[in-house]
Amino acid sequence: MTPYKKTILICLLITLSSGIALYYLSNGVWGGIVSGIFTGAIMSVITTSVLYNVKKDEIFTNIGKELLSTYWRLSYLYAQLIKCANKLKGNEGAPNVIYKEIAGTYKVYEKYMENNNFDFALNNYDGLLFSSLINKFFISKEVKVLVNIRDMHQINKQYTLLCGDLSIMRLELDLAEKSGNIEQINNIIMRIDTQYNYSLNTIPQQLAFINYAMKNFEKIKKLNAPWNEMKQDILNRNGLFDNKINEAEYNFQPEYKRK
Repeated sequence: MTPYKKTILICLLITLSSGIALYYLSNGVWGGIVSGIFTGAIMSVITTSVLYNVKKDEIFTNIGKELLSTYWRLSYLYAQLIKCANKLKGNEGAPNVIYKEIAGTYKVYEKYMENNNFDFALNNYDGLLFSSLINKFFISKEVKVLVNIRDMHQINKQYTLLCGDLSIMRLELDLAEKSGNIEQINNIIMRIDTQYNYSLNTIPQQLAFINYAMKNFEKIKKLNAPWNEMKQDILNRNGLFDNKINEAEYNFQPEYKRK
């Protein structure tokens, strides 16, 4: 969007300059030349402004899709981890089998870094009022959304890296089982268990943060349906009726940032 922004600003300067010149050179050959420059600059501002808004709409459409996708990924992961937790409590099968299943559930993030729209949005958005000086006095709704997605991007990166680590742990667990190394099996299970419990505790807060981000997003771009309805549909599809999610939303503070 930066080229469009720069073009708009340059054309506005040309419009202003030629408008002043036209005031003093309204007659004669130079008057006609300046008049043509003035008209052309105005048309360029209009055309570039339209292209700028089309690009901005494309960027924020992609942001909305990515926020929805992230909410679905996290809620699906959370639902699967709860199922595994119930299996462990009920002693349903050998623990090492369940922990391999736990490691496998993170694969929902396996291809995230290959194809995500957050990178595109963060690298291409350049608002007309998006500068550090102006933002000290005026924070637009668009800027709030961009701040939110930077934090969301970090959450997705965290789980993507973790997905790779857990894939390796799963392979290590297979090898340890084949060699019958009980100590190594227990060590790997403990490593998986640490991350698994961390995820169970933090995902409700992360879902609450996405909920907050989507409410901000909904203020600048209309969704196909109200966000609360879409959110509830995602949770229902994943069989989530967990009070921790409601509690996290209730206790959520806007200044919350996911590290």
